[in-house]
Parts: sequence; structure tokens; C-alpha cells
Amino acid sequence: MSNDDDDLFSDNYRIKHPLPTPFSSKLEHEIEEMNQKWRAKTPRKKASNKPEAVLLKKIMKWLDTQGFIHDRLNAGSFVTPEGHTVQLGKLGHSDIIGLYPLRIAKLAVGIYMAIEVKAYPNRPTEKQEAFLARVRSQGGIAIVAYNILDVQQALDAYKKQLTSQLARLLTKR
Repeated sequence: MSNDDDDLFSDNYRIKHPLPTPFSSKLEHEIEEMNQKWRAKTPRKKASNKPEAVLLKKIMKWLDTQGFIHDRLNAGSFVTPEGHTVQLGKLGHSDIIGLYPLRIAKLAVGIYMAIEVKAYPNRPTEKQEAFLARVRSQGGIAIVAYNILDVQQALDAYKKQLTSQLARLLTKR
């Protein structure tokens, strides 16, 4: 393989061989100036060491090892330097959503799963509780997790409950 300067994906190659652009260099310069001003006004957050953020990462890593399809949902808001409030996500939605994979005979089923991650002694807000209740009412799995064990136990309990309900249904035939 050739050196890094010749590699199409290296930073050195991109610097030496910039892509052609339809914009004039004056416009590019103005856009870059605006971006720099915005970046200067916007405080940068450091990686969080908050207990909830650490727990969330651990739970997501565990879900990865188990083969779950899942995503992190960010909700909240921030104010731009111009004073505009930007809302991210829907308030009350859980931190992690995904599918709980379940095999019933030869049928593969994905059950909606919502996990609200909390650091003890924090509790879910009213909107978060309402969202979790809505998930449960429609047959999904809703979990408030203070540790990874909470997630594991809730999923095991759900699987046992579902298995026993299916066994009862099948024996009634």
C-alpha cells in the first residue's frame, strides 16, 4: 500500500487535492467566518462523567453485546447565539429505544422497548412516566433502569411472562 499522502481517505490527500466546489471562494470565506463566530459564542461541552451518562453508555454497550437494535434519543433544548430556542426530540421520550428480539417457533418478533436511564435517587418525570405507561399499554417493554441489572431482570421477566402466556394459549387448543 502507498504512503498516507496518496491515500484518498487521508487528511493529507484532502488538503493537497481539495474537492471542486460550486461556491465562490468569497462566499466560502463568509460562511467560514460565520461558523467561527458561532463556534466562539457556543460553549463546548466536555464528555460527561455524570453517573447517568456513564450508566447510559454501559447499558448501550450491553445491548450491543446482546445483539439488540437500539438507539439513543436525545431530548432537550438549547438557545442559539441569535437567541432562538431549538427543541431536540420530544420531551418525555425514553433515553434508549429499540427492539427486543424474540423467536417464537420459526417466527421472529421484534417488541418495542423503551429504557429510561436514571442515576439513583433521580426519578422519571411525569412526561417520562406517561410515555413509559403508553409503551406498556400497547404491549411494549418499558424499563426504568438504575443499573444494568435492572435492564437484564426486566427483559428476563418479560420473556418469562410472554412465554407462559403463549404456553397457556397453546394448551387451550
